[in-house]
Amino acid sequence: MLGKTHIALGLAGITLLTPNVALNQHTAPIAFTTVIISSLLPDIDDDNSLINHKIDFGFKPLGSIIISFLLISLVYLRIIPIFSGIIFEATLLMSIFSKHRSFSHSMLGFLLYLIGIYFSYKIILVPFAIGYSFHLLADMITNSGIELFYPFRKRIGINIINTGSIFDKATMIVGVCIFMIRYFYKV
Repeated sequence: MLGKTHIALGLAGITLLTPNVALNQHTAPIAFTTVIISSLLPDIDDDNSLINHKIDFGFKPLGSIIISFLLISLVYLRIIPIFSGIIFEATLLMSIFSKHRSFSHSMLGFLLYLIGIYFSYKIILVPFAIGYSFHLLADMITNSGIELFYPFRKRIGINIINTGSIFDKATMIVGVCIFMIRYFYKV
């Protein structure tokens, strides 16, 4: 699926599954920001993905060094615990350097991110889980499928939608409509 579709589905998901968080003016900004990032994060393994276009460091080794420096800084400043920093660092590096739709699209990658968040910022755990899981579910219905049980290489999926097709774009429109109706009309 396209990055825009993942964002639309994540935002629709948070407004449907946690209306008390998503529709509250105090919690909505952090919830929406978290959902947007986590909706795109699994595609960090794809050089052509929306998330990589937004954080383009030129090439992966430089990006990895910058991300590592940021995580070390967060640990040093005691913003996140050492354990979470190690989990985030290892998971991000494995995600960045794995092939597309493998580690970062697996239950293992998802679980490691959740563990890191649980021990550092519990407040974003649910929005993160919604965005990330909706991404995995959406990619499971594409023609490529995902390696859900990585390191086992078997791809799991139902070939319903081709990435970038009219159905992908229609799915995005449905997601945007659900989000807007739920958010603006609180239906």
